Amino acid sequence: MPLIYDADSAPSIQEIWHLALSRKVANSSEIRPIRIWLINSMPDAAFEATEKQFLKLISAESVLQIEPILLTPQNIQRKEKTQEYIDRYYTNIEKAKWEWLDGIIFTGGNFPNGKIEDFSAYAEIRDFMQWWEQNVVSILTSCFASHIAMKSRHDIERILWEQKTWWVYPHISKNPTHPLTEDMNSIILMPHSRWNDIPKEIFEKYWYDILLESESAWVGLAVSRDFRYVMFQWHPEYETASLAREYLRDKKAWEIHEPHSYITDELRNIDPFQKISNEELIKIGKLENNWNDSAKVLFARWIGLVYRLTNFDIQKQYMDGIGGNDPLWDLLKR
Repeated sequence: MPLIYDADSAPSIQEIWHLALSRKVANSSEIRPIRIWLINSMPDAAFEATEKQFLKLISAESVLQIEPILLTPQNIQRKEKTQEYIDRYYTNIEKAKWEWLDGIIFTGGNFPNGKIEDFSAYAEIRDFMQWWEQNVVSILTSCFASHIAMKSRHDIERILWEQKTWWVYPHISKNPTHPLTEDMNSIILMPHSRWNDIPKEIFEKYWYDILLESESAWVGLAVSRDFRYVMFQWHPEYETASLAREYLRDKKAWEIHEPHSYITDELRNIDPFQKISNEELIKIGKLENNWNDSAKVLFARWIGLVYRLTNFDIQKQYMDGIGGNDPLWDLLKR
């Protein structure tokens, strides 16, 4: 939560501007729940688990009241059980245009091969993006969703790698003064599971700030200058057993691309055809989670900035005095 400062407050408080509010602004602030849309485009097998993982992330480090609204594209084929769950708890994107909101989280999906425009829900999502860019403070995209956003915004097609990038990988903080990554560890570990990539030079061409980058120059986190898009090329939502589940699934299908970390000898010895709970998988496989705390910090800071930038009147996009070209700079000037 922001600190409150006066003109005579210690400089240390005023210098951390993205974590502080002037007393004038604080006294005039009105507080309401932040409305976050979670657009879930994951396949059936991971649909409910992904929903839960993201909801845990957005609630873990925030004392704000957050109202999550669950959405999924209509043009993704579902099995009967998943469709019944969607009909009960979700709304579709077209109906959601009549709602007002503050931020969007857009999950990844399973579409490793082919052009993005061939993804069944691409046209639906692309058309909706044109609407939400004019109505939302910020959109956080994960993995495949980031590639959809780059295609929709800049007509950029992702690059297909020869083999799957699939492990927990260290990332270097490239902009330690940005309010999303300031004072975080200089090395941040995050899980990857993808066949495709948007290269660094493409992000830089379109004026995205590279915040986290791997040793192999993969972009882990890029942010548009207008803060409209916060793009992950990894899976911050993954839990301890998530990658192990994928490993066993791929092993069962003889599609094995072993990472150089995370996978233990104990995990290699597990029969991929046996039924095993996540708790047993973690215990037997001797799995560790060394990314979740960093993911929580990044999500908490994103939500905090959305809260600072959005208007109490939810039908207005920004707080008074905040513009859409460089809202973080406007926030600093306040």
